[in-house]
Amino acid sequence: GENQLIIVQNLIGDVSVGDEIGVFDLNGVVESCDPGSGCTDPVYGEVLVGSGVWTGEQMEITGILSVDLSQFGGPTLNGAVDGNNIVYKFWDSEDDIEVGTSATYISGNGVWGELFTVVDLEPIYSVTQDLTINAYQFNMVSMNVVPEDLAIDNVLSDISVLLAQNDDGDFYAPGFGVNSIGDLNTSEGYKIFINGADDQMVSVTGAPSDVST
Repeated sequence: GENQLIIVQNLIGDVSVGDEIGVFDLNGVVESCDPGSGCTDPVYGEVLVGSGVWTGEQMEITGILSVDLSQFGGPTLNGAVDGNNIVYKFWDSEDDIEVGTSATYISGNGVWGELFTVVDLEPIYSVTQDLTINAYQFNMVSMNVVPEDLAIDNVLSDISVLLAQNDDGDFYAPGFGVNSIGDLNTSEGYKIFINGADDQMVSVTGAPSDVST
């Protein structure tokens, strides 16, 4: 494939030498697809196209771009697709965790296919999601954060829940001592019906969930 230069000028916040940055396309070409080998439809999804290790100084990362030669009977090579957003993930070498980042662009708009990209990155360890729960109806709710305690009675402790349920037929009805849900799964959705005539809000704080899942 072709290459794109990504210059990380600064890695801001609580970072250490040895931490790593991975650059991704969440809808890139996962594997090269060659018609000569019987492949006709490329598979698109999350693909790591470059990475680098923080040394305390400016980091240069080479991102691999997909090249589509299918109109000439050739392969579609794996890599990032022109026009898709560049996604950065930060690996904390001391705590062995992966988190998202906040990107501030000095050059470029944060998409694949530009001449080059210059960016400052800051790891995001914690975010807060505010959920408004409307009265007199079931609310479809999902979370994009991962709190330290996933127990449903903890996460929903700020609101008065009449009934909550998931797609597996598990229920949470605290007024009747029912809790077959236990811990919430951040990759699933839930239906919530609250007590009272007024809308209620619940705030959930935790690490950002993986946007690719």
